[in-house]
Amino acid sequence: MAVVFIGLGSNMGDRKSNLQSAVAAIKKECTVTKISSLYETEPVGYKNQDWFLNCVVKIQTSLLPFALLNFLQGIEKHLKKNKREV
Repeated sequence: MAVVFIGLGSNMGDRKSNLQSAVAAIKKECTVTKISSLYETEPVGYKNQDWFLNCVVKIQTSLLPFALLNFLQGIEKHLKKNKREV
């Protein structure tokens, strides 16, 4: 099992609920061992957007790196994350 730290952030809609949904989805494939406090941060680069709510999740997983990446990107897609080029 690998130990992995994942940074999560949301700046649209119900930010706290979005993070909770992401953590719940991660728990379907990985063991979440710790969740940091929530932190509000100012956007960097493109400033004309809402502030972010962030946290870090510590997990244990047997997924290989690209499988984990695909799994996490699937969660982003499912939660309808809007990616922007910065």
